[in-house]
Amino acid sequence: MGIEKLEKKLPEEIISIIDDEAAAVSISRQEAISRLMHSVTEKKYRVENELLKSQVKDLLRQISMKDDEISYLRGELTSLNKGLTRLAENLVHNNTDLNEVQSLLSPLKQEMTTCFNEVKLIQERMEKNDRNTYEKYIPIIFTGIFACLLVIFLIVSKVFG
Repeated sequence: MGIEKLEKKLPEEIISIIDDEAAAVSISRQEAISRLMHSVTEKKYRVENELLKSQVKDLLRQISMKDDEISYLRGELTSLNKGLTRLAENLVHNNTDLNEVQSLLSPLKQEMTTCFNEVKLIQERMEKNDRNTYEKYIPIIFTGIFACLLVIFLIVSKVFG
């Protein structure tokens, strides 16, 4: 907007205040209005910049939380894998009985339940965020892994049951 158009829209009281301030610092009315416009736009951009910085900070915090959740699930999956490895080794050596297999499977069932609950929580959070990133597919991958583990469990149960 041109300075002339702005002068026409401003009330006389404000123009007289601008004239007084311009006279105090020995500049023209146009220069004073120009400085005022620059000051207003600078303040607007500064406020917008601060808002964007706080949004970035929130997003970084959310990413950190997601990384922590992924690390936790990786740890759970590792311990689950170790348990299944022990179970498979014992089955291969055929030196186990049904009670030992059941005792090995009960902690695995608990871990699987915990992991399923964690996957559901993450899935709900991701549906709320509705992002199109790779994180969207993590619950599906874990569900597939757990489905495979369930099939292994059923096979082992059939063998010893």
